[in-house]
Amino acid sequence: MLKPRSGVPLGGIGAGKVEWCPDGAFRNVTAQGNVECPIAGRALNLADGSDAVPAFAHDECGIAGAFLAAYVEGDGMRVLKERDLPGHRCLERGSIGYHGRFPIIDANFPVMRDVSLSMRAFSSLDLTGPDRHRNCAIPAAEFRLRAENHGTRERYVGLAFSWANIVGKGGYALCIINDMRGNTVRLRRDDEIVQLDLTHTGRKVDPRVEGSYTLSVAKEQGAEVSYLGWSQQVTNDPDHPTFAGTFGKDGRLPDTIAIDWGKADQMAALAVSRSLAPGESLEACFVLSWYFPHFPANGFPGIDYGKAYTRWFSDSAEVGTFMLEHRERLWRQTRRWQELIEESNLPPWFQEELMNDLFPVVSNTLWTRDGSFSVYESPPDMRGCLGTIDQRAVAGAPFAMFFPDLARSELLRFGRQQVNEGGVERYGTHWDVTTGRFTLPLDRSGAIHHELGWDHLEGADAGNERWLTLHWPDVTLLWVLQVAHLYQWTADREFLEEVAPRVRAAVDFVGRLDQDGDGIPELWGPGSCSYDSDAYPYYGVSSYVASVQVAALAAAQMLAREVGDEAWAAQLGQWCTRVAESVEARLWTDEDGGYFRAWIDPHHEAWRQTRRSHGPLSAGCTVSQLAGHWFLRHMGLGGCFDPGRVRRALSAISRHNVAPVRYCPADEWQPDGTRSQGWPYYTLVYFAGSALYEGLGEKAWEAVRRIRDAKYEADRSPWDAGLTWGGEENGQMRWGRWYMSNPASWWLLPALGGAVWDAPRERLVTRPGLSDPAELVRLPLFYPGFWLQLNASPERTALHVGQVDGPGLRIATWEVRAYADPVVRLNGARAPCAVVGSKDGMQIRFEPGIVLREGDRLEVSTGRRG
Repeated sequence: MLKPRSGVPLGGIGAGKVEWCPDGAFRNVTAQGNVECPIAGRALNLADGSDAVPAFAHDECGIAGAFLAAYVEGDGMRVLKERDLPGHRCLERGSIGYHGRFPIIDANFPVMRDVSLSMRAFSSLDLTGPDRHRNCAIPAAEFRLRAENHGTRERYVGLAFSWANIVGKGGYALCIINDMRGNTVRLRRDDEIVQLDLTHTGRKVDPRVEGSYTLSVAKEQGAEVSYLGWSQQVTNDPDHPTFAGTFGKDGRLPDTIAIDWGKADQMAALAVSRSLAPGESLEACFVLSWYFPHFPANGFPGIDYGKAYTRWFSDSAEVGTFMLEHRERLWRQTRRWQELIEESNLPPWFQEELMNDLFPVVSNTLWTRDGSFSVYESPPDMRGCLGTIDQRAVAGAPFAMFFPDLARSELLRFGRQQVNEGGVERYGTHWDVTTGRFTLPLDRSGAIHHELGWDHLEGADAGNERWLTLHWPDVTLLWVLQVAHLYQWTADREFLEEVAPRVRAAVDFVGRLDQDGDGIPELWGPGSCSYDSDAYPYYGVSSYVASVQVAALAAAQMLAREVGDEAWAAQLGQWCTRVAESVEARLWTDEDGGYFRAWIDPHHEAWRQTRRSHGPLSAGCTVSQLAGHWFLRHMGLGGCFDPGRVRRALSAISRHNVAPVRYCPADEWQPDGTRSQGWPYYTLVYFAGSALYEGLGEKAWEAVRRIRDAKYEADRSPWDAGLTWGGEENGQMRWGRWYMSNPASWWLLPALGGAVWDAPRERLVTRPGLSDPAELVRLPLFYPGFWLQLNASPERTALHVGQVDGPGLRIATWEVRAYADPVVRLNGARAPCAVVGSKDGMQIRFEPGIVLREGDRLEVSTGRRG
């Protein structure tokens, strides 16, 4: 049974969300710009480190007065949640059948007098349509309640939706706002739609919480639509209408707004009712929409970012009307990308995982009116931390695939916040590895910040001696890799021209972190990179950081060639080779099957008399020792190290970090048998992704399945999963919630297809390992502006072209597996091309290139049969 604490988030990119949870309660509402202070059912951490305090409503019932309800003649009324306001007849615990595939919920409820009840809710997530920016930012959700009479007699049935007027609630990290002054409920209706606005008069204490909700319902033929606005706590007026006293009597509401303006507990409800003969059904399409147009920068008076959805809508009623009028089209477009996944031969459990892992696109995003974009790392545990470039490396798949302009916006903001020669942050103090003390002057020009800001976009922290984020070498390297990859996917020359000099400055900064001339930055213990902890601090040369450095240097070399700087490209190539050779010589061990050790520190003696005294090396096997290898394979730039050693290291990770742990694989294994906590998202990409590219599918799937089981079986709540998993078998979520990196699983799609897209060279690679599964059927591959379905087997590789933006997809080179006597066909006819073989596969060269359009099928197969 699912935990009730969280449910599928329904909302839009940068629009906030509501969660309808498995117990029927609404919780974790962030529609009011309150990402760091969700309404109902969430405890907020206090700055003094004391125990958390409850938010606005008791977690047992979520938001009181917010619910779905049904009335059946002969049975009466039931509120379709497990607990709510006094006097409301609710459901038994565990009686709701709840199935969520983000952003869709299917639910069924206990039968009432032979009348079955079900509900389908969704918010629009149109990832492949031409209007996807607007359609993915709609601040609304539809709840379609359905009743069907399976009995032998006619019964009067009513279906209702109630929402509480929570306008004025919200807040910032560590700061709760609860300003209910001036709240009111207003009626709108026409021939097609009835709406109730839950809004306010006058100003609120903070503009973030100024706005409105609208409940809307479409009129159904033969059905009666009724409404009610009321205050639950009115006790001195026996004639004051309440939901239970009206809808509970005959399935209708009294068509009145009887708000006691002195009360804060205002609620509004809509109902759809009619008699159902045996075999007849009633469907009520309710929409909850919202509109909170302001988003002040936390700590920067006078800056109001606004929200992207205000470019398309003027108020919550307009949003509700749009959602109702276009619900069928929005439903089809939302289902389209899900159907692409379902049409594949991916395991059903992984299909579900892919869908639900997308939840941060709604739960964690900031998208402003001017198009600026970023993602909260872990609300509210990180107190507003936005962007975090390390987590973004594994979290950014959906934005790179479907919204490259949003990815571009975020990466450029990181670049524009880069430390420059004239900046106040240029000079700082660093750890001196020759003395073990924090005394080394450092020119920080070129460094990339770890985050963009803290519930604002106005600048990041430089860190401190204990948490020296600005000096973390992997952060700057990961930014280089992400800008190079986005350019490779988009061929955006304007983007390249801006980032190229910044990439050079970034690489030069990492070079200054090398203190002994070996070309590799040294680490200094706890808090010296983004992927260590007090339990396993890194010193000296780290296999994780060094592999990322190899990849970043190769990616920078690619960019250098793109801008025509061959001299710089040559320097980067030499540096890259020197680092790779040094890592293989110093960190490789043949023990325990062979792997790259966690770190080695030739300067450890200098630290003996300091508080960070440590030994010469860590013999640990880390799950991310080949992080850089994944980047290189994903970008088609080769690999980090000797291919045989790479496969041996991946096998060692599988054997030591994955196989012995029931749930989330351990970040680090030590030869004495001890294993650490797990950070599953890095495992998904840096281990499982690399293993898939190397044809080690069985080992990859073992890790992916264990991570899935941690969310669905051990924690039983996949829509708010955190970063750190520990406890018995690493099945207990320890830290973080609504963690931004959940979409890491989406990087496994190109890895399964052995896929690379190189837009500047019009080069497509689809060379899957095909170990598990042995054949790919309709594997979806999503890229900016187009998507493909890949079929691959030992006898053929075929591409079906889906949606293509613009005039078409132009391909000059297609790299596939090797086939005997290959035959290349486009839509069944032989395609003019040249075929060049290699030890890794074959290149199909189209002269002067082919243009693929939606519906085209490109195929290569062996011409040798039998």
